[in-house]
Amino acid sequence: DTVDTPPVVAVAGCYCSGATVVVSQLAAPLEVVVVSGTASAPTLSNKALHPYFARTVPPDSAQGAGLARLVRTFAQQAPSNSWNEIVLMYPQDTYSEG
Repeated sequence: DTVDTPPVVAVAGCYCSGATVVVSQLAAPLEVVVVSGTASAPTLSNKALHPYFARTVPPDSAQGAGLARLVRTFAQQAPSNSWNEIVLMYPQDTYSEG
């Protein structure tokens, strides 16, 4: 007896961007959708490379602009001359470079 197995129509994504890139590349020729709630690598936005990929979080490339808007909004709402400087802190590792 053989068991009829329904075809795979989607993959609920990987935890990290690196694994998601690989799975997306393997799934694309099979026209299988890959959805991730954590993969934020900007390369996954390239529909030519990842035509069946969808994400539920913004790519890393959008986060800087969003943080800048956040700082600007709070600075505009602050009492005049109360902000003298803004300090950015970030890790120097592989993730933060990518």
